[in-house]
Amino acid sequence: WRQNATALGLTIGSALTLLVAIGLLIGARWLALRFAGSIGASEAAYWPLQLLGGLVVLVLLMVAAGVLYWIGPAGHRDWQWISPGAVLFETRGLSGRGFDRIDLAARAGEIVGLAGIEGEGQREFIRAAAGIDPRSGGAVIVRGKSVSGDSPGAFRKAGIGFVSDDRHKEGVFLNLTVRENLGLGFLRSIARFGIVDRVAEAKTSADIVDALRIRTPSLEADLSQLSGGNQQKTLFGREFAAEPQVLLVDEPTKGVDIGARS
Repeated sequence: WRQNATALGLTIGSALTLLVAIGLLIGARWLALRFAGSIGASEAAYWPLQLLGGLVVLVLLMVAAGVLYWIGPAGHRDWQWISPGAVLFETRGLSGRGFDRIDLAARAGEIVGLAGIEGEGQREFIRAAAGIDPRSGGAVIVRGKSVSGDSPGAFRKAGIGFVSDDRHKEGVFLNLTVRENLGLGFLRSIARFGIVDRVAEAKTSADIVDALRIRTPSLEADLSQLSGGNQQKTLFGREFAAEPQVLLVDEPTKGVDIGARS
C-alpha cells in the first residue's frame, strides 16, 4: 500500500509539472505575439523570448524530476516499485441480491475501487464476493481456481480477506485486548495442539502496532479504549497478518477520525 501511494503521488506530481510546462510555453508564446504585434514586428523576430520560455520550462522539469525522485525511490530505499502482475482475483457473472452478472478482474499489485450511489449494490457485491452473503449465480476465482463452497470459511481458505463496513458488529472484539484482536489473524502460525505461544503472539502484535502506527496504551489494553481510527487500523492489521491473496474492503474510512488516517 505504501508503494501504491507513492506511485500515485509521483503520477499526480508529474501530471501537474506537465501542465505547468504547457502553461509556461503558451505564456511565452502569447507574450511574444503581443509584444510583436504592439510594434508591428513579425513573430519570428522575437524567437529569443520563446526560446527563453522553453529554457525556463526545461529547468523547471529538471528540478521537479529531482524533487519527485528524492521523495520517491531515492528517499525510500527500502521501497520497491510494484507493477500490476497476472490476474489474481475474478468474478464471472456473479449475481445476488441487488446486483446481477458482474464481471470483475484485479491483478496482483492493483487497487480496484467500486464507486456509486449508496444502495446501488456495491456492498452486496463485495459481501457476496467475500462469501459473507449468499450468491445466486456466478463464480469467484482466486489465482485461476474457482472457490468451492459457499461458507465464509471456504472463501477465507481460498485466500480472500474481508473488512466489513461495521467493524463493531462484524470486525473487532471490543472486550478483548489489542494483542488478542491482532492474534486472531495469525493464530494458526503460533498455536500448537491448541496451545498459543503468547511470546510469539506479543512480538508479532507489537510489530503490527509499530508498522501501522496504532496508538494504544499497551498491547494489553482493551480495544474499546482505542479511538475509532485505531480500532480500524487494528482490524486491518489482523487481516494483513492473515496474509490473504486479496483483501475486500467495504467503506474503509467509515467512522475513522482524521488523525488516524495518516
